[in-house]
Amino acid sequence: MPKRSRWVTVSKLLVATVLLFWLYRIKLIDVDSIQDLAKNPWLLISLILIIWLTFPLCALRWHMILRSQDISLSQQEIFRIVYLASFAGLFLPGMVGGDAIRIVLGNRTSSVGMAVMAMSVAVDRMLGFSGLLAWGVMASFLLAHAFPELNQMRHVAYVTLGLFSIATVLAAALPPLAPALCRYLAKNGASKGKVAAALRAALDRVTVKGIDIFTLLAAWLLSIVIQGKDLLALFLIAEASGFGNLGLLGNVMAGTMAFLTQTLSLTPGGLGIGEAVYGQTANMLISNSPTASYGSIMLVFRILSVISVLPAIFLFFKRTPH
Repeated sequence: MPKRSRWVTVSKLLVATVLLFWLYRIKLIDVDSIQDLAKNPWLLISLILIIWLTFPLCALRWHMILRSQDISLSQQEIFRIVYLASFAGLFLPGMVGGDAIRIVLGNRTSSVGMAVMAMSVAVDRMLGFSGLLAWGVMASFLLAHAFPELNQMRHVAYVTLGLFSIATVLAAALPPLAPALCRYLAKNGASKGKVAAALRAALDRVTVKGIDIFTLLAAWLLSIVIQGKDLLALFLIAEASGFGNLGLLGNVMAGTMAFLTQTLSLTPGGLGIGEAVYGQTANMLISNSPTASYGSIMLVFRILSVISVLPAIFLFFKRTPH
């Protein structure tokens, strides 16, 4: 790892540590609620299984996209790449690091070219965002209707709807626009240097096709299922930890905001960011109650997510084909 990258990673770990400590000091995170949940091992096992299902389901969605591009990778190999990238993403900032690992491993396995593989990952990511935002749109409009006194919720609903529309359009438009986008960046983004040379070289290998509407719709519906099960896990954690007053819609809204913001490349895996946003959103929704430690719900989800991805360590011992 280059010296500069090492210092950036250390700095972001420091930011995450300070942020978690601050959340604990202002009581947005409560260790006691985590200890209470640990007394129910069967619920913990069920939650880990629910969260773990993300990996085979995401592998299935990516497989659908790759197949539409005539890229032949087995479902087993795609699962392995997704699982390894998720594990590596624990130590990399935001979700971008995990996506970069997917692109590199996918290209090494299929040899279709970095540009094509990167486009498939970008479409997959946009579909994931679209599925998550679909839940956010539903929850925000229902909350705005049920609680008209929450004036800001209607604004949140329209912003969420706009983001949902952008993510959905990008997922459908990226494949056919890929060659034109590369040409524009190569010509106007960097007329000289390695970046332009790499883009011009990529143009020779870009054979990205448009994704048919049925594949796109099926992948989008699968995204809704993936995000829905994670939001369900948050709801179950909240109920078991004594935060039942937030309700299902409140958990969906707070979870959507947390999952979105923790993709920002500020801390490794969004550590501390998701907890802060989840806690603040939940306390905004329950405005007539004292400030509660809602950030603990997101922290428990993160701990269980780490446990669910730990078996990926064993996949490092299986050689990746070249």
